[in-house]
Amino acid sequence: MRSLDGVRVLDLTEGAQGPFAASLLADLGAEVVKIERPSGELMRNIGPFRNGLALPMLSIARGRYASLALDLKQEAGRATVMRLVACADLIIQNWKPGTDARLGLAFEQVREHNPRIVYVQASGYGTAGPLGEMGAMDSLAQAVSGLSALSGDPAGPGERTRTPVLDFVSAFVAAEAALIGLTARRKHGQAVHIETSQLSAALDASAPEIATAALQRVAPAGREGRYLPFAEWLLCADGLYVSMECRDRADLSRLFELFDVAAYSGDVAPLRKKMAELQSGDVVRRARAEGFDAQIVERRFSADLFSGYPGTVSTQHHDVAGAFPQPESPFLMSVTAPQAGAPLGPIGKDNALIECLIERWSGATGPAQF
Repeated sequence: MRSLDGVRVLDLTEGAQGPFAASLLADLGAEVVKIERPSGELMRNIGPFRNGLALPMLSIARGRYASLALDLKQEAGRATVMRLVACADLIIQNWKPGTDARLGLAFEQVREHNPRIVYVQASGYGTAGPLGEMGAMDSLAQAVSGLSALSGDPAGPGERTRTPVLDFVSAFVAAEAALIGLTARRKHGQAVHIETSQLSAALDASAPEIATAALQRVAPAGREGRYLPFAEWLLCADGLYVSMECRDRADLSRLFELFDVAAYSGDVAPLRKKMAELQSGDVVRRARAEGFDAQIVERRFSADLFSGYPGTVSTQHHDVAGAFPQPESPFLMSVTAPQAGAPLGPIGKDNALIECLIERWSGATGPAQF
């Protein structure tokens, strides 16, 4: 058994934020039923593709107990969803605010059909405030939240991450919200509504900078550290960068001494100049031998990087897309170990089994005890 065995989840999300949150719950054993429009959700059209299938989506929405295609703009589709709502434990949706009410699937409407439902509403900017009615994508949320102002050249305008990291940070927050909601329902015995957003996730991920802003303007830090006296990528003679950090001035003075640089006087330029004369591998070996944490900065990204770290990446097999790597569940547990599920199947793969699914869920002995 896994930690969330028996928990029934309706995944009404698309993109990355919501689907990956639901995948994390599936890793823990939840029965996640994905519902998407008949034409397929957003990420099915975002490549790269192999044999016509979008590889990112196969992993983002992994481990689905069932995959259904329903048109929620039609009465028949909404009626089917409501039958599932009545016997579900948890709903996750990340529609543009206001869509839920128009579809008759807002928290207050859902609660009438299931007075013990846990309802997680994920969005770009929350449902209040000046952007409360807007949808969002990762790059937009990075821009609005100020997260993009923390990276890049200190003299420049800031820089967004090229990979949608905020989608996945907010996915972890949404999954956490689901677990909190299940715990709160067990405690209070009633339906629970939780809102979370990309904006709030970005602000939590920037907690130190928010505190710093009370004192001074927070500008992009470039490759330098923002809080430690020294935390940089140093360019070496072979064209590779080495990442090193010093926790205090004494550490930095010791680093200067190690590489035969004149005594540290507040300027790190002499150390940078010395690194440019040395090979990156030699720098790392010498630094580590003296207790400094030093790493060569990887210039490529591949699953092969993690082959020496058990439990981080697994190989999945898809009938059409073939073999591909995907991250494993990020939790290593001594009991009921999580496991990343199988890749997402075709659109509406389980539509023919809707009645069997409703019968099974309806026949369960009440909501899971969480």
